[in-house]
Amino acid sequence: MKNPLIFLLLTCFATMPLVSSQATAQSNQPATKSEAEAAPKKGVAASSPDDQFKELGLENFRSAFTRETVLKLNAIVSRSLDTVTKYDDEIPKIEIAVARASGPDADDKARRDAEAGVALVKTLSEQASAAHADMLVASEQVRTSGEIYNAPLLSGMNRFVRRVDEEIREKLQALTATLDGEEPEKKE
Repeated sequence: MKNPLIFLLLTCFATMPLVSSQATAQSNQPATKSEAEAAPKKGVAASSPDDQFKELGLENFRSAFTRETVLKLNAIVSRSLDTVTKYDDEIPKIEIAVARASGPDADDKARRDAEAGVALVKTLSEQASAAHADMLVASEQVRTSGEIYNAPLLSGMNRFVRRVDEEIREKLQALTATLDGEEPEKKE
């Protein structure tokens, strides 16, 4: 994951308003005075194509999540982003260290450097896994809370956190296998 733009987009979308359908879904009555004035009268045909559209006021918009939920979900995504950023910064050096330690000319220092690198990836994998577990719990809480929320946005946040976890875990397995002299499993 080398794209912090995803986090930025998720943060922006989490604060974007969604059109509230509650005002008009609960009754056939216009939700606001401006809607009542703009609505065509019964038995009168629409005089222009514009008469077919509703005017929405600010009271008809709401955030994708409650403030509390946005803060909770963004904190989890932020942890995941911090983890993958650290991973992206360190993984090239760690891969080189593991390759050197696995080579025919490897010495004890190369092995120690590689093991330290793999230990760092293991720590990052644990952090990513914890963020993923926290996101699953938080998502379930949002879904069962009755809160109105943006399902595609929640799904995107879940996908980002899950992919960070999977990417780092898979790399940890590959590095460990290489360091142990085994052939890393190929991803299908």
